[in-house]
Amino acid sequence: MLSSASAFWPFGKSKNKEQDNRNYAGTAVNAKSENSKITTSTTITVIWPTMPETLIAGKNYTIEWKSKGFGKKEKASIYLSRTVENGQIVTPFAVNVPNNGSYVWRAPEILGDKFTILIKIGLESDYSDNYFSIERKNFPPTIIGATKIPADIKVGQQVDFNWIATDANNDNLAWRIDWGDNLWAEVACESAHLQNGMNYNIGTGHYWKESGTYKVVATVNDCRGKTDKKESTAVVKD
Repeated sequence: MLSSASAFWPFGKSKNKEQDNRNYAGTAVNAKSENSKITTSTTITVIWPTMPETLIAGKNYTIEWKSKGFGKKEKASIYLSRTVENGQIVTPFAVNVPNNGSYVWRAPEILGDKFTILIKIGLESDYSDNYFSIERKNFPPTIIGATKIPADIKVGQQVDFNWIATDANNDNLAWRIDWGDNLWAEVACESAHLQNGMNYNIGTGHYWKESGTYKVVATVNDCRGKTDKKESTAVVKD
């Protein structure tokens, strides 16, 4: 059973990271008779995640924990907790799953930092030890279309070109077209990185002053370190 409902726990009322109140041990009491009782300690400890790290949205991760003293039928519930200015936003993503010590979880498209994992079994609960962040994986742009270069180009003849690219992160793109004669055309990166799906197409023209064989290289850049390129050959004759 999965749930996407979230709850807000203000500081001072919640079991939160800032208060270092992460392990809630209790006792389960079984009465065998009016005069005898057996007390069993129950504990739970989150094993992964424990270290500060960055998770990638959409990627699968295995959450791990250890528990002691619970019955075979006891279920676990797992929550994504995010610390905000005045408390925590706690979102359940696995409710009443088997208490077998692991659960495969796909990191959601909730980007940011100060996340922890909270696991509850019965009346006990535990948070992961350190904050982690969630980021979207940066995919490279891809050139998906290009003008076919004419087979017969004359010296001084203007040739029009067009390239089309796509980007899975919707990054605004930059371009550089090297004509093979120490000249180029370009669309530079913006001063601030934006994700508005701009500059997916570049159209420009060029002519060569001398005959020869030239390598034309179109390079597209997402301005975050990922690129793609397409090479073609222009044969220029007198």
